[in-house]
Amino acid sequence: DEKEANEIYNRIKDEKEAVVSSVKKTKKKTKPYPPFDLGTLQREAHRAFRFSPKKTQEIAQKLYEQGLCLHPDTLVALPNGIKKIKDLDEKGEVLCLDDDLKLTKSRYKLLKRTVKEKLIKITLNDGTELITTKEHPVLVYRDGLIFVPSEELKENEQTIMFINSSEKRFNSKLQKSKIFESSRKTKFIDFILENLNGDKDYILIEPSLTKKIQKLIVSDKSRKQIMEIFGIKEPTYYKYLRTGKIPIKIIKYLIDKDVISKKDIESNYLGFCYGTSTIPVNIEFTNDFWYLYGYVIGDGHLANKGKITIPAKDRGREKEIINAIIQSCESLNLNWRYDKYKVIHISSKSLTRIFEVLGCPYGNKTEIFDIPNIVFEDVNYIASLLAGYYDADGHFSIKKTGCNNNSPQIKLTSKNINVLRKIKNILQFLGIGGYIWTKRNNTGEIEGHDLNIYSKDAGKFYDLMINHIRVKRDELQKVKELSIRDYKKYSHHYSIIYANWENKFKSGIIQKFNLSNQVSKNKGLSLNKLRELSEYLTDNDLKRISKGDVYISKIKEIKEIEYEGEVYDLTVETYHNFIANGVIVHNCSYPRTSSQKLPKDENYIKDILTKI
Repeated sequence: DEKEANEIYNRIKDEKEAVVSSVKKTKKKTKPYPPFDLGTLQREAHRAFRFSPKKTQEIAQKLYEQGLCLHPDTLVALPNGIKKIKDLDEKGEVLCLDDDLKLTKSRYKLLKRTVKEKLIKITLNDGTELITTKEHPVLVYRDGLIFVPSEELKENEQTIMFINSSEKRFNSKLQKSKIFESSRKTKFIDFILENLNGDKDYILIEPSLTKKIQKLIVSDKSRKQIMEIFGIKEPTYYKYLRTGKIPIKIIKYLIDKDVISKKDIESNYLGFCYGTSTIPVNIEFTNDFWYLYGYVIGDGHLANKGKITIPAKDRGREKEIINAIIQSCESLNLNWRYDKYKVIHISSKSLTRIFEVLGCPYGNKTEIFDIPNIVFEDVNYIASLLAGYYDADGHFSIKKTGCNNNSPQIKLTSKNINVLRKIKNILQFLGIGGYIWTKRNNTGEIEGHDLNIYSKDAGKFYDLMINHIRVKRDELQKVKELSIRDYKKYSHHYSIIYANWENKFKSGIIQKFNLSNQVSKNKGLSLNKLRELSEYLTDNDLKRISKGDVYISKIKEIKEIEYEGEVYDLTVETYHNFIANGVIVHNCSYPRTSSQKLPKDENYIKDILTKI
C-alpha cells in the first residue's frame, strides 16, 4: 500500500533511534523436503545450473565415493551385544551418546561400498585401533569437543572413548542397566533351531511327536518331496521317525510348512545330538555353561573325535582346576574323566559342536576363537565367561609403587588380540577400564598380548568376578587387601585431560584447590579430579566430559594402509554418532540411499557442488 508506506516514512524519517516495543516468538514445525530421486536431481540441476544429466550423475557418483566409512571388522556397540559392522542387520538399534555424552540408543541404517584406496589406521595409547576412510570424523577434545576427519588427526590428539560411568553398573546381583540388556534370555532350543543347520545336526524328540508327524504326512507325494529335498532314501526317512532323532533342517522344514509347530518341538524336545552320538545334550545357558566355555577358550581344546580336553597341571592348582570343571560338568550332566597326564577329558560330540558354533573352533583355536553375543543377555553370563577365561589364562601380581604402596596388576593374556579387544569393550560397558599391551621377542616378533586392568578399576573387577571365580579366587581376594594408589605418571591411568585451563573454572577455584601448577604448566587433570570439580567448571564441554560416559585416550600413531574391499557406515537417527571399537565416531553425514534428504535450495546445492 503506497499511501500507508509514505505515511510511515514521513513519520520516522527524522528519527535517529528506534525503540523495540514488543517481541513475539512462535514455534513452528516444518517437514523436511521430499527426497530427490535421480531424475528429479537431474532436472533441478539442469534448471538451476544448466548441468547435463550426465554431469549431474558424475557429481552424484563422486559424492557417493566420498562416503564416510569404516573397516568391516570394526566392533560396533548394540543394545544386545557387540558385533562387527559387517555382520550388522540392514536396520536396527545402535548404542550412542546423547548431547550430555550419556549412553543411549537410536535407530540406524547400514551402508556399504567397495573401495580401493588408502585408509587411516589410528592407534591409541590404550592399544585401541580404528581403521577408517580419510573423511570419517572422530570425536576429540581440542580445548573443546569437535569431530575431526581421520586424515586431519594428529599424534597425541585427545580421543573421546566410551566407558560406563554410572554408579548403577551392577549391584551384588549383577543386574544390568536397561539400555544394555536383552528383553529375554535365549532358550537353548531356540539357539539350535536358529544357528545349527548342518547335515549332522539332529534334534531328539518324544515318540508321541514322531507318531503325530507320521500321521500328518500321509500322502506318498509329501513323503517323497521331503526325501527329494533332503537327499534321503525311504529307509532313512522311517529311521528318523522310528528313533526320534531327526535332522534339524527337516524339523525347520516341517515347522515352515505348518506340519508341526515350534511349540510342538519345545514340549517334546529331548535334546540336541551331533553326528553318530546317541547321548543328547539337553541343557540351558547357565553360569556353569558359560564358565566352562570361558575356560575352554582360555586353555582348552576341541578334538575332532568329539572330546574337549583341558590340562589341569598349573603351578599347584591341579585340585582347584579339577573341582571347577567338575562343578560345570555335573551341572550340565556331562561325562568326564581325568588321565595320568593330568588332562581332563569331556566326552560329548554334541557339546563340542555347540562350542564350535558359539565361536570356539576345533584344533588350534589360538587366534580365531570368539565371544558370542548371547552372553550379553545377563551380566552373570558375562562374569561367568570371564571368570572361566581368567582362571584359565589370567594373571595377578603386585607391583611396588611410590610411598610404599602396592598396586594390583590384573591381566588376561592371549595370542588372539581381537578377542582381547572385544573383552576390553565388554568391560568398558561395566565401567572397567583397561589397556592392551603387545609382547614381542628380541627379534620383534609378536609373542602374545595382555589386556591389563587399570589398577584404579581393580576393585570394580573384583566386584564383578568374585562370585564367579573358582580356581584363582585367592589371587582375586588380594585385590581387596591392597590399597589402590592415587594417580601417578606411570599408572597408565586412562583419563588424563589436557586443556588450556585459564577461564575453565569459576573465579578463585584454581587457588582454592591448588591447581596453579596445572594451569601454569598446562598439565593434565585426571578425570576423577575433573568430576570432583565439575560444579566449579565454566566450560560446558569439560562439564559434559566430567559427567558423561566417556574417558580420553591419546593417539599414539597414525598411518596410511593400502586397502581394497568393502567398507561400512551407519546413519544414526537423532544423535548422529555411534561407538566403534570403543571410540566415539560421527555417523555418515549424508545417507547414500533413496532416503537422502537435501533441501531444494539452490545456494545450498551450489555450495555442495563447489566442494567436488
